[in-house]
Amino acid sequence: MSIADIKPAVYDKQAVELKLQNLFGNRFHKAEEHVAERVKYSRDLMPFNFILEQKGEVRFPPDYIVWPKTEQEIVNLIAICREHKVPLVPYAGGSGVCGGAVPVAGGVVCDLKQMDKILEINDTDLTCTVEPGINGQLFEEELNRRGYTLGHFPSSIYVSTVGGWVATRAAGVLSTYYGKIEDMVLSLRVALGNGNVAETVLTPASATGPDFNRIFAGSEGTLGILTKITFRIHPLPQERGFFAVKAKNVKEGIEFMRMVMRRGLRPAAVRLYDELDTLIIGSPEEKSGMDEDAGFVRETLKKLKSGEGLKATLRWAAVTNRAIDIGLSLANVGCLLLFTFEGHPALVNTQMEMIHRLATEMRLDIKGEKPARYWWDHRYDVSYSSPAVFKEGAFLDTCEVSTTWSKLHELYVRVKDAVKNDVFIMAHFSHSYLCGNNIYFSIAGYADSPEESEKKYLDVWDKMMKVCLQMGASISHHHSVGMLKQKYLVEQMGHLYPIWQKIKEACDPDGIMNPGKLGL
Repeated sequence: MSIADIKPAVYDKQAVELKLQNLFGNRFHKAEEHVAERVKYSRDLMPFNFILEQKGEVRFPPDYIVWPKTEQEIVNLIAICREHKVPLVPYAGGSGVCGGAVPVAGGVVCDLKQMDKILEINDTDLTCTVEPGINGQLFEEELNRRGYTLGHFPSSIYVSTVGGWVATRAAGVLSTYYGKIEDMVLSLRVALGNGNVAETVLTPASATGPDFNRIFAGSEGTLGILTKITFRIHPLPQERGFFAVKAKNVKEGIEFMRMVMRRGLRPAAVRLYDELDTLIIGSPEEKSGMDEDAGFVRETLKKLKSGEGLKATLRWAAVTNRAIDIGLSLANVGCLLLFTFEGHPALVNTQMEMIHRLATEMRLDIKGEKPARYWWDHRYDVSYSSPAVFKEGAFLDTCEVSTTWSKLHELYVRVKDAVKNDVFIMAHFSHSYLCGNNIYFSIAGYADSPEESEKKYLDVWDKMMKVCLQMGASISHHHSVGMLKQKYLVEQMGHLYPIWQKIKEACDPDGIMNPGKLGL
């Protein structure tokens, strides 16, 4: 199913409006009567939506927005939508970047932000039960106040919710130690699209057939609406350590990351930047120590900050990428690797000693703690710098894919090669595992009109996804699928896709739950 295949739903709006009004009162809005809300709830932070904005187009407006406060209101809402065959889209922070919360067929957007309570914290079990609409940063701050942490720090933490994290299988910057969000979920309660309410058993582990926590985590609201989540939590770490090294190139950096994991170290954060990203992300002290030949690349990058310079640099992406590659090779920039460790001081100190010893054995350039500490202090900065690019008519996006160590460097090279003539591209590697890693590509592009930008944007994504499919890499590590990647998901699932369809039919027999996502 492609975006173009999805058509607005047709149903008895007069009857639906009356029932929604009776159920929600002043927590029910008709989108056509609230212009700002009509625009806001027609999109999430998927860059494709900003391209539509450049065209002055609201392509996927909802018909209605409601704000439930209780599970029973959600159950009643589902009953109304089932009766009248109305699409129902769960929505909270709207911070997703793949279109997962976009009401592609219209209908009702169900904003969950008023379901934002912490229901219980159990110190003995180290668990916390919450409603899905609580803001991520506020949740973490309240846990910290009581001496705990969830350990989940996505770059969207200030604008995202815990329900959104679970619905998209999100990852935070400390996932190498704490795990991704699905690793933190112990139990879920879900109002299903079939009218029932289901709850998984609260237990640390189980051998009772399929793991339904894992089925609902990442289901993007296509099966039902989360109403309660129980997470495992951790005592606040007593100490945090920082360590940085520099590798000669990406390949050497990957090998060092692999050996760190193989030796049994468990850093909280692991980040390897390719040469271009190293030049951009490094601390002021690190940048000042780089070879003077890097100045050419810096001047090229400066052009990305000005209107006409940005357009010219991105319009000729092939020339820009080639010139930067030559400049970086002459400048001998290298690739920065950053690590953080946290927990009990004895464990942190032991691992710091071990990674220092490994870096010495492998003859990497040891940079100490400053570059890693600088990254930690500025880790969210990049999330707030992208709007300027869109204002100039360009687009910016990220693509996160994962594979095993033996294929990681080849995947990096092939994805870059696939789009280097179309967009400016760089990458970093984060979220490490014993068997492999994630690659986080950043791309920027420009075309002379919004219509051409839309085509180029979708073409670039098509090229990147096809490389992943050809290599057997996951098309998404933590941004989920949404409407952006769904046709590639169907191919990646292969013979498992009909099974996924059967699960959808069982949980949502009327097909009302967030249509047009996850290939459904």
